[in-house]
Amino acid sequence: MNQESAPQRFVIVGSGRTGSSWIKLLLESHPQVFATGELFKKKDEARERNSWPFRPIAPGEDHRAYLDEITSTIAPGFTHFGFKLFCRHAQDPPWNQLWDDLANGHAHIIHLRRRNLLAQLISTRTAAHNKIWQLHEGQDRPDEVPLTIEIDDVERFFSRAEAEHGWADDVLASGRKIDLFYEDIAADPESEMQGVLDFLGLPQAQLTTITRVQRQGPKRDVLLNFDELRQRFADRAAAGISPAHWVEFFDDE
Repeated sequence: MNQESAPQRFVIVGSGRTGSSWIKLLLESHPQVFATGELFKKKDEARERNSWPFRPIAPGEDHRAYLDEITSTIAPGFTHFGFKLFCRHAQDPPWNQLWDDLANGHAHIIHLRRRNLLAQLISTRTAAHNKIWQLHEGQDRPDEVPLTIEIDDVERFFSRAEAEHGWADDVLASGRKIDLFYEDIAADPESEMQGVLDFLGLPQAQLTTITRVQRQGPKRDVLLNFDELRQRFADRAAAGISPAHWVEFFDDE
């Protein structure tokens, strides 16, 4: 496959429980899109699970040659090829050069995140407990698990999530990038995905998936120490110990 006929590449940059699999599956339902999972996970067995139907990249293998190889195997008719990349992936040599390639415009970037990091944390803990990471049409929604999360764990999660996505913003500032928020897509998936298709240069099409949003109830109903955490973060913000906007994550509209 020559370079002119090779599918255009896009990367869904995100982190756990931001809806990256949902977006991938929606885009994959487009007749001109072929997409796969997280190709650059650190552990060998995780890469093998996520690279289907391609072989996993080998440790130390050149990422450019690998992407050229797997792209060359995609059937004619697919004009776009995409994969998922978490902010913490490909951080060590030689794969860290992938981030430079993205910054230099080698692929379209869909940067996906959540505004409410407390909702993301609750979703992460609930999915890990239920061992259900995707909910399909017709599948019963699991009961919400009452959670108690220590304030230090919450603070670490908030700090890490903001640091990871802030780092990605800085690194990818010069790239071809669109910023998406999980909350906006959940509220109006049709309109948001129309914007994504326009960004990728794809014709409009009806996007469907059997995966559905795992909507949460009020955070207070799930998080047993919700009020205690909200008060402690408010106190810390007033004392200048933690960012004031973290208190907004406890808004339970």
